[in-house]
Amino acid sequence: MADVVSEDVDRPTRGPVSGLRDSAMFRALLATAVALGMLGIQLFVLLQSPLSALPDYPALGLTFLIAILLPGLVVQSALLSADDDLVVRLAVAPVLGLAVMAVPGAIALEFHSDLQTFAVMFAMFAAGASGLAIIAPRVGPRAPGGEDQRRGAVDALAGVGDPLLAALLLVVLIGIVTTPLWASGRLAGDLDDWTYMAYVRDYVDTDALNEEEPFIGTGESVNPRMRTNVWVLSQALLSDAADVEPSDVLFEYLPPLLSVLAVAAVYAVTFTLFRNRTIALLAAAFLLGYAFLDLAPHEGMGRNLFLRVSEDKMVGAFLFFPVALVFQVRFFLRPAAPAYVGFALTLLALAVVHPVPLVFAGVAVVGLGLIRAWSDRSIEPLKLAGVLLLPIGLLSLWPLVQRELLIDTVPQVWDSATRFRENYRFVRLGGGLLIGNYHLIIHPMVLAALVFGPLTLVVSRRRVGNQVLAALCIGALLLLFFPLFSTPLAKVMAPQTLARVYWLVPVAPTLAYATWLCVDALGRWRLLEASKARVLRPIMLGIAPAAAVVLVLLVALVVQEQYARADQGGFYNRISETSLVPGVEYSIFLGGIDRAFSADWRLEPEEQDLFDYMRSHLPKGAVVLVQPRQLGVKMPGMLTDIFPVDRGSMLAVGERREDATAFELGELSTVDLRRVIDSYGVTHIIVREVGPATEVVRLFSRAEFVAEVSPYVIYEVR
Repeated sequence: MADVVSEDVDRPTRGPVSGLRDSAMFRALLATAVALGMLGIQLFVLLQSPLSALPDYPALGLTFLIAILLPGLVVQSALLSADDDLVVRLAVAPVLGLAVMAVPGAIALEFHSDLQTFAVMFAMFAAGASGLAIIAPRVGPRAPGGEDQRRGAVDALAGVGDPLLAALLLVVLIGIVTTPLWASGRLAGDLDDWTYMAYVRDYVDTDALNEEEPFIGTGESVNPRMRTNVWVLSQALLSDAADVEPSDVLFEYLPPLLSVLAVAAVYAVTFTLFRNRTIALLAAAFLLGYAFLDLAPHEGMGRNLFLRVSEDKMVGAFLFFPVALVFQVRFFLRPAAPAYVGFALTLLALAVVHPVPLVFAGVAVVGLGLIRAWSDRSIEPLKLAGVLLLPIGLLSLWPLVQRELLIDTVPQVWDSATRFRENYRFVRLGGGLLIGNYHLIIHPMVLAALVFGPLTLVVSRRRVGNQVLAALCIGALLLLFFPLFSTPLAKVMAPQTLARVYWLVPVAPTLAYATWLCVDALGRWRLLEASKARVLRPIMLGIAPAAAVVLVLLVALVVQEQYARADQGGFYNRISETSLVPGVEYSIFLGGIDRAFSADWRLEPEEQDLFDYMRSHLPKGAVVLVQPRQLGVKMPGMLTDIFPVDRGSMLAVGERREDATAFELGELSTVDLRRVIDSYGVTHIIVREVGPATEVVRLFSRAEFVAEVSPYVIYEVR
């Protein structure tokens, strides 16, 4: 695709058909037809569930395509030009689709309507947005915007390595998309998945969205951040319309689709920065390589991108934020309404998904504005930054209000304090000051990006791509390690926010740009211009990008494996005893692969049997004392209106937690058990056939045996 559109080409004379197509009446008729068509399609798919007749994965995928991608594809036609890259369009579409869903979703959640009412409101908003997109003026061809990256000695062979790189990427992406076929039930989940699943289950099964917390039946309000979490609501809509179990949506079918879209988003933002398809493909390859290498730690990029990507914070950081960057950069290069509207809509989507990426957007805007002002010796970039900060500020108000004013509505149920792996996430300096922990940036690919990102300004300080890489790297370091920034961020948001700041580091685009510079230098190598080497030159340049990716990843692997010796498995808390690199006793990489295929936090077959029995035999409103407590974690995600005494995690700390823990460990006497049962209105007890609490329950006179669903025994409390 040509990067610069020539203005010297004669323009064809506009004929009568072209004139009719551009007339106001025709566009109004077309907009009406598109709006009515969108309304009909959405109502049919979301309310009649015709796709539920298909197998679960195709049903969920097609429902996602129609409900979220389709409105976004129509809306982006008014915000992107006709010559924009197809992958850029694919990445932008789901974000704009959720932006369309934002207002009706927030209304439905705030006023506790049901899922069907929300579906109707969303269909109407999708129809209206589609009609407006058709009426809106078309965006002209892309402006050059910075230096063309395909200049110099390799002009004739520019992009010659793209086919091989694209083919390798396609193979990997096909493998990801097909994981429900070859890795069903084998990939690990996360405790947080069960938190979101409880809301999805509640939205699907009840007639009043967000009326009360869905975990332990206290009747308290929902977590304040969930009051307008439209991303979780969209998952419930997909589950209901496709008739797919929420557990399968969150664990099996949605993650591979979102992983592919996250890769597309990195491609899109890199292509926007450098207008070079090779660099964009390299960025996609490096993102996948980084993720595959970094699966071992709890905070690893691989777990975020492959296993936890259906969670709100992950999809916000790895799909929505890159799309915000796409529109932000376009606005800096050519301030115009389409780029600004696209940026604002992306922020609207972020505001109803997760607040942390809004911080990322603010850092990106301020950083880019300052660097461009320094580079251009002008205040114009600062004015543009101010214009972009306006929607960020406005849309940040609601999350702030939720945290500061609404948290007191549920003081007995919710506790937002961070305790899990705190020593690897932030450091307390004393005097109330906090900074991030160095473990968060210890991965060799992150360190390489942090070093090279700011240095790109040495290569060219006026190129927008270089400016963005430097802005993000410097901004991440300041937020992580400069107490005057990190401490207020931790206080306004939450301390665990610091554990996510390193996501701001543009690892894949930075390494892609550095690799492209090396490949370009190879193409300029005089020895390759010699007559005897001219035959080899296309071959070498054709394989150079893919070979460079493999080489960088191998070096990163060797360096990463050394951490097993230095860290002793502290941060990398899943290590394999099988050595991969000579001289290293353990393997972080193999430990990460083991972790990915461990099926942690997935539903066991015997647990599924137990929940099926409980769903059909236990009454609504039942309160269950369980052993092991893991059943209590999973129960709200599988059952509606049947509650555990203690759900674990950050929920219901205090006496309730202490009593449930003592029961699980077999430390309660029959007298203590009676007190616990009366305190929490326990109606049923479930224990393993053999376990610490089993004998106490058998001796308890009020426990009447009901059934055995091996390996669990169910008792009813009289």
